Amino acid sequence: MAMMIGERISLVQGPPGTGKTLTIISTIKLLKMHFQVPQPLLVCTYTNVAVDNLVEGLAKAGLKPLRAASAGKTKESLTKWTLEYQMQLHARYADWKNLEDRVKKIGDTLKELRNKIQNLERKMAKEGLSSRETQIRDGMLKNVIRQGRSLDATKRRSYGLEQAMVKDILNNADVICTTCITSASAALNAIDFPVVFLDEASMSTEPASLIPLMKGCRHVALIGDHKQLPPVITSPEARSLGFLFMRHTVVPSIMLNIQYRMHPAISHFPSLEFYNSSLLDGTADTFGYVLPRLMPPSVSPVLLPPGVLASVSDSKEIVEDGEVRTSARPPVIFLDHSGNESMKTKSRVNWDEAHIVASVVEDLLLNNDNLNGQDIGIIAPYVAQISLLTKLFNADPKYRERFNTVLGEHRAMQLSNIEIKTVDGFEGREKEVIIFSTVRNNSGGYIGFLADRRRLNVGLTRAKRGLFVVGSMNTLRQGRTARSNDGATKVGKGAESWRRYMEYVGQHGLVLNLQPGDALAKVLHGNVNAAAAAAIAAVSS
Repeated sequence: MAMMIGERISLVQGPPGTGKTLTIISTIKLLKMHFQVPQPLLVCTYTNVAVDNLVEGLAKAGLKPLRAASAGKTKESLTKWTLEYQMQLHARYADWKNLEDRVKKIGDTLKELRNKIQNLERKMAKEGLSSRETQIRDGMLKNVIRQGRSLDATKRRSYGLEQAMVKDILNNADVICTTCITSASAALNAIDFPVVFLDEASMSTEPASLIPLMKGCRHVALIGDHKQLPPVITSPEARSLGFLFMRHTVVPSIMLNIQYRMHPAISHFPSLEFYNSSLLDGTADTFGYVLPRLMPPSVSPVLLPPGVLASVSDSKEIVEDGEVRTSARPPVIFLDHSGNESMKTKSRVNWDEAHIVASVVEDLLLNNDNLNGQDIGIIAPYVAQISLLTKLFNADPKYRERFNTVLGEHRAMQLSNIEIKTVDGFEGREKEVIIFSTVRNNSGGYIGFLADRRRLNVGLTRAKRGLFVVGSMNTLRQGRTARSNDGATKVGKGAESWRRYMEYVGQHGLVLNLQPGDALAKVLHGNVNAAAAAAIAAVSS
């Protein structure tokens, strides 16, 4: 915060769960309430979702945010903070509305006059006009000129009043929140913004980032994390040059190095792999005990790696070097299977893996009464897999019957609240439990764009207390991406990260082998068989 305030240009790196949004909100509150900066601040992000999150946080902090957005881009609950809503509350809104109504009325009159003149001119071309009709036409032409002048004058008055109202509203706000692109809107030209904060700066393209800096900026802080999702740049040449957040290495910078989201055993590998062990945990007390809210979810014994007991006598966990010492439930489990992938409309899908994911979700809802659908997120890198999983949870009649049998109809209703998205869809998000469906499973070991190091980072850091990664260890260990012109296999940095992750989960005893056999059958059918047996027993008794 001190650097963001004290330096005219600064860069803040915020790894997953380190509180980038809270840091921005706290800094703005300090500037407005302590230092009493008179001008409103401008905060821009790459996505509308991030803007909404900021507006919510700023409002809760007692600040007056103003949300500038295109129509339909704002959450309904934030309507009162939008520019359009504030316009309606302005003291001169009625005067402006009257002028706008007058503009419309004059416009309608002009349209009617022009239609009548056109009709007379068509008649004149065919059969001529009487002297009376000629006088009427001439009179209407003069009236069009008068009405046109009146329309121009009324429009100028309406525009001037609107700009004055917008300026009042902007100056009355503590902070203006919008996306980088929308900051170019004419409404924000009414005043200058000397202080600009760019959130998600590592995701924004350089041209987009420059837009808010052209609004009179004299003080800027870039907040983001180049270790997570990059901007979408299609040009290979432009991509090779990097982007704004990465290139500003000579400006004052700092990394937020304490994460408050994840169970320490979930954050351990990402800290090692992506942040050189500099990402520390704020989710354990001074004695090393993990916060109670991050206790791993309960699962059936068939979903636990070998040697792990299902029952837990300890109500606390202690973590040392990323390993849980006092709990029998690991917060990270890798489910290794051999179900092959297949192509579907230029995408990839893995049916066996989808069935395993469905079984894991079913088990979580069955064994954790305090876990709801909105607490669970499913990540898949391929659209076809997302489509399949969405169908299984929401539209497949056989699975609907199965879920109702195992969970009961009321509990099964939670399934529709589960979010199923790509890695990009979960950027900046978090869930109690994440299930990561990797999809790729082939004899050649090709993992395609799954071999994106930054997307792997995002995928492994969305979960608070439970992370289930489903995939093929053999495929991910090979981690091939493509063949070069000389026939050699390409292996990128992301593929190397997957290889190290496979070594990590193997060394820490976090792998559940689900090759065809009894173990896989119990995972896929254990709960539904037990429910059916219980139903038969109930009828018999």
